[in-house]
Amino acid sequence: MIDFHGHIITAEYKRGIKSLGIDLIDVDGFPLPKWSAKAHLDFMQEAGIDHTILSSPTLRLWGNDVLLTAQVHR
Repeated sequence: MIDFHGHIITAEYKRGIKSLGIDLIDVDGFPLPKWSAKAHLDFMQEAGIDHTILSSPTLRLWGNDVLLTAQVHR
Protein backbone atom coordinates (compact mmCIF):
# COMPACT_ATOMS: atom_id res chain seq x y z
CA MET A 1 0.00 0.00 0.00
CA ILE A 2 1.17 3.54 -0.76
CA ASP A 3 0.20 6.54 1.37
CA PHE A 4 0.05 9.55 -0.96
CA HIS A 5 -0.73 12.12 1.73
CA GLY A 6 1.81 12.44 4.53
CA HIS A 7 3.44 15.50 6.04
CA ILE A 8 6.87 15.84 7.57
CA ILE A 9 6.79 18.32 10.43
CA THR A 10 10.34 19.39 11.14
CA ALA A 11 11.66 21.40 14.06
CA GLU A 12 12.56 24.14 11.54
CA TYR A 13 8.95 24.33 10.38
CA LYS A 14 7.70 24.58 13.97
CA ARG A 15 10.23 27.33 14.76
CA GLY A 16 9.21 29.21 11.61
CA ILE A 17 5.52 29.05 12.52
CA LYS A 18 6.32 30.30 16.02
CA SER A 19 8.63 33.09 14.80
CA LEU A 20 5.87 34.42 12.55
CA GLY A 21 3.40 34.42 15.44
CA ILE A 22 1.06 31.99 13.70
CA ASP A 23 -1.34 30.21 16.05
CA LEU A 24 -2.34 27.04 14.23
CA ILE A 25 -5.05 26.25 16.76
CA ASP A 26 -6.65 29.57 15.87
CA VAL A 27 -6.07 29.12 12.13
CA ASP A 28 -6.74 25.39 11.66
CA GLY A 29 -8.50 24.42 14.88
CA PHE A 30 -5.77 22.03 16.04
CA PRO A 31 -2.05 22.10 16.87
CA LEU A 32 0.69 20.54 14.79
CA PRO A 33 1.02 16.87 15.66
CA LYS A 34 4.28 15.54 17.05
CA TRP A 35 6.28 13.94 14.24
CA SER A 36 9.45 11.91 14.01
CA ALA A 37 10.83 9.60 11.35
CA LYS A 38 10.76 6.67 13.78
CA ALA A 39 7.16 7.30 14.81
CA HIS A 40 6.15 7.60 11.16
CA LEU A 41 7.91 4.35 10.23
CA ASP A 42 6.25 2.61 13.20
CA PHE A 43 2.86 3.92 12.04
CA MET A 44 3.53 2.70 8.50
CA GLN A 45 4.33 -0.78 9.75
CA GLU A 46 1.25 -0.92 11.98
CA ALA A 47 -1.00 0.31 9.16
CA GLY A 48 0.49 -1.95 6.49
CA ILE A 49 1.87 0.96 4.46
CA ASP A 50 4.84 0.09 2.25
CA HIS A 51 5.65 3.59 0.99
CA THR A 52 4.71 7.13 1.96
CA ILE A 53 5.03 10.27 -0.13
CA LEU A 54 5.87 13.04 2.34
CA SER A 55 5.47 16.74 1.74
CA SER A 56 5.62 19.90 3.80
CA PRO A 57 2.50 20.98 5.63
CA THR A 58 0.61 23.98 4.25
CA LEU A 59 2.76 26.85 3.09
CA ARG A 60 1.69 29.12 5.92
CA LEU A 61 5.32 30.09 6.35
CA TRP A 62 5.35 33.04 4.13
CA GLY A 63 4.81 36.20 6.10
CA ASN A 64 6.75 38.00 3.34
CA ASP A 65 9.92 36.30 4.62
CA VAL A 66 11.33 34.54 1.55
CA LEU A 67 14.48 33.36 3.32
CA LEU A 68 12.57 31.80 6.24
CA THR A 69 10.14 30.12 3.86
CA ALA A 70 12.97 28.70 1.77
CA GLN A 71 14.78 27.36 4.84
CA VAL A 72 11.85 25.43 6.26
CA HIS A 73 10.44 24.18 2.96
CA ARG A 74 13.58 22.71 1.56
